[in-house]
Amino acid sequence: MSVFNSLRALVDVTSNQWGLVTVKQAEAHGIRRDQLSRLEQRGLLDRVIRGVYKDAGAGSDELDELRAHWLVLEPGATAAGRLAAGRESIVVSGSTASYLHGYGDLQPSPFEFSTTERRQSKHAGLRMRRRELAPRDVTLRAGLPVTTIERTIVDLVADHEDVSLVGDVLRDAVRARSIDFAVLAQYLSPLARANGFAKDDGSAFRERLLELSGSDERTQLTRILNTPAFAEVLRAVLKVETPSTGMGAFGDAPAEVVLVTRLLASALASPGFRALVADSAASLEELQPLVDAGMYSSRR
Repeated sequence: MSVFNSLRALVDVTSNQWGLVTVKQAEAHGIRRDQLSRLEQRGLLDRVIRGVYKDAGAGSDELDELRAHWLVLEPGATAAGRLAAGRESIVVSGSTASYLHGYGDLQPSPFEFSTTERRQSKHAGLRMRRRELAPRDVTLRAGLPVTTIERTIVDLVADHEDVSLVGDVLRDAVRARSIDFAVLAQYLSPLARANGFAKDDGSAFRERLLELSGSDERTQLTRILNTPAFAEVLRAVLKVETPSTGMGAFGDAPAEVVLVTRLLASALASPGFRALVADSAASLEELQPLVDAGMYSSRR
């Protein structure tokens, strides 16, 4: 087969899986290993890892190696075919999953995958976790099946990852408003007792992780109350002359303390508060409805 015909035969595969092709996929299209090597020598293919090549014209991507490892674990199947099956048996997990989500500062390697059956790889630097994952614990990121952020955080805790680093992952997920707090508490429940909490008290464990990450409600509300924008709203809506020195100065005037306390209580009771404080840089427009709610409840 000529060079031109070899490349054309690979297009159907590479065009649908990030420019990548496994040796077995190439062989299924009539292209031998030695032909792949010649294509590499001519600069038409780049070798990503053993058994996986990339179309040189597709450019490089920071996820090339991770995708290549995922592909080579089932080298004869295409990415599209595996994902179309509806339930992928090889799922990115652990610190690799947190990296793929874009949360925290954990390194992605060694690459970690959850698999439904025992698998062996000739590639170094892989961690395989054999287990069944419920469909709700798997999502897609950058075209790869990955554990949801709730399952990822719990996996990191179970693996005894540095709690401050887990907190960083949680912090970023909260800011991105992509975390289900009820699900997180549920998943943390079996780990509660081993981590110093009452048996099955996943809610307390969750709140502690939120505190460590600086994402708990009290910390976030304090940040909001200390912003110049909030002080301006407070002056305008509550008609209070607030000091310019910040929240700590409210203690000088008992009436102001009452107003701020009521505002705080009203905000904490609001269903939309958790979503609002997910980003401490919330805009003035986002703050206004909660401020109004606080004003009205404080007058009742």
